[in-house]
Amino acid sequence: MSGWFGGPPLYVQERSHPRLRMRHHPYRIGIAEHDQWLMCMRTALAEQMDDLVLRTAGERKFFEMADHLINCGRSSGCLR
Repeated sequence: MSGWFGGPPLYVQERSHPRLRMRHHPYRIGIAEHDQWLMCMRTALAEQMDDLVLRTAGERKFFEMADHLINCGRSSGCLR
């Protein structure tokens, strides 16, 4: 996650680009899955991060990622 927050791209250097959208393509990800995953990530951040500014930045990044992975339920219909 360091590269995700502007630091060194450690994951990419070691394992290459994560290609999250491609890896999640076989699975139906709609609004319900989006919201459930975000709830889990927000809970984890709240349990692990006391710094409100950092936690809020993490929540924003997770929200953007969750939006990016939706492949069902948009105006174009369900892709899965």
